[in-house]
Amino acid sequence: MDEADNIWNRACAMTPASERAGDVALNAALRVHSMVMSGGVLHAVETLDATDLDGGEAGFTWLGLADVATVVRDVRQHVEAGALDDDEQAEALESDADDRYSQLIPTDAALEDAFLERLSADPDSFMRD
Repeated sequence: MDEADNIWNRACAMTPASERAGDVALNAALRVHSMVMSGGVLHAVETLDATDLDGGEAGFTWLGLADVATVVRDVRQHVEAGALDDDEQAEALESDADDRYSQLIPTDAALEDAFLERLSADPDSFMRD
């Protein structure tokens, strides 16, 4: 296993491996991504608290995935505006959000590629072995 794999695996824990910007960003983005993969963007927004969602948005942005952060933020805003009060509107929101997210992150490899780019550009942002 190489250093990038070690950093990625540590980021999958409940808390970041360090307070370095990369460790914090990757951990937060992976927390949101994991919830999205288990049930969709709306599921993540309904399940995670505001701190986790804020961190996830910031993490995606730090990783160069600002469009992914926008998808999460848009769903949060729609939910806050009452989108879940109407079943049709909620279904449309869920479908649209999942489509948008999957276009940006079609597989875990897209997130991993963003991480690897940041690791290459700014290796000191991550705790090293």
